[in-house]
Amino acid sequence: AIQRLSNAEGWPTPQRRPDDALAAWRNSWPTLVAIEAEHEESEESVIGFVRSITDGSITLYVMELLVDVRYRSRGIGQMLLDTCHYLYPHTRIELMSLETSQSYYRSHGFRLIGDGFRKSYM
Repeated sequence: AIQRLSNAEGWPTPQRRPDDALAAWRNSWPTLVAIEAEHEESEESVIGFVRSITDGSITLYVMELLVDVRYRSRGIGQMLLDTCHYLYPHTRIELMSLETSQSYYRSHGFRLIGDGFRKSYM
């Protein structure tokens, strides 16, 4: 499900490097998924997720936050962020975002703090 959502968003790493992606999830916390059960007797489906890391005291870094395009604008992303903050209420939340998602974060109380950098080795 994480691979499917990531691919749909144009994030290839979980599909191209599944073992590394799984290891990243295992070494991250909080990692949360949002699910929807269409009917009581059917399987649950993943409709969003957040993968974070924290020192537990000062900062919680959101590495990935994604909600299925069919479920956006329903508060699911905010619920995932709120749950992370509930787990670590004294930490600040920092995240990197694409230009296309900056308006979402600004509308939810985040402020731009500068430019980030990334270098991929694979």
